[in-house]
Order: sequence, then structure tokens, then C-alpha cells
Amino acid sequence: MKNQGDPHDLFDGRPLIGIMNTWSDLTRCNGHLCELAEKVKAGIWEASGFRVEVPVFSASENTFRPTAMMYRNIAVGRWRSRSPGTCNTMGTTSMAEAPGMALSGNTAIPGGGHSPRRVMAQLSGRRIVQMVKDDLKPLDILTR
Repeated sequence: MKNQGDPHDLFDGRPLIGIMNTWSDLTRCNGHLCELAEKVKAGIWEASGFRVEVPVFSASENTFRPTAMMYRNIAVGRWRSRSPGTCNTMGTTSMAEAPGMALSGNTAIPGGGHSPRRVMAQLSGRRIVQMVKDDLKPLDILTR
């Protein structure tokens, strides 16, 4: 990664955090995820972590029939409010927040350009670095 312009002192043992991004021009409800990934990166940087963004397959309702719902995460939105990140349910975010795998309050924030969503992304970046430093893993949070 040094050949990408990152100085050698960034490789001092700090936590390496992967950001999986499903942004795509074909998936309009994921159109805001590049902006949110930048906020997550900022949070990781603030907490002295090292970030690596990785593209992930993004299924679109426009290209999958009969539905892409079984293939993709569902973003939060307001009913009858169309914006990037707005879908018809809050399934995945609810399922992540309820057992403690997402920051509290995450599910209730509308998608798209809402500033609380950007703040939550930055706080999430900070939190994941602290979780690595604390050696806190999903199995420490989730139980059968």
C-alpha cells in the first residue's frame, strides 16, 4: 500500500480496518455510500487506525428480477421520501443494531444526505478502531 502514497510511518502496527462499500451507479439507493465511506475513513483516521476501502457486489432492483432484496443490505429511509439510501424497510440495519453489532440509534436515521447519517458513519469509524484495540470481536457480543 505504500506505493499508493501512504507514508511508511502509517505502518506502525495501528489497526487495519476494511471498509466494504457497495456503492454503484446501478444501485441508486446506494448512491450515497461513497460519501459515507469517506466519513467512516475520517473516523478511523481520528482514532489512529489505517483504512482500506474494498468494493463489494451491489445488487440493484433495476437489474435483478423478481427482486434484489435477497441479495443486498437494506438502507434506512422515510416512508414516501425518496433519496439515496431510502428503501422500503429497515431490515438489515435493525438486525445489526438490535444485538449490538451497530451503534445505538443507527436504524432510526434516514438514509441519503441527512447529516446525522454522516455523523453516525464517522462515529462508527472511530468505534471499530477502539474495538480492535480492545480485542472485541463479534463472538464477544453475539451469543447463541
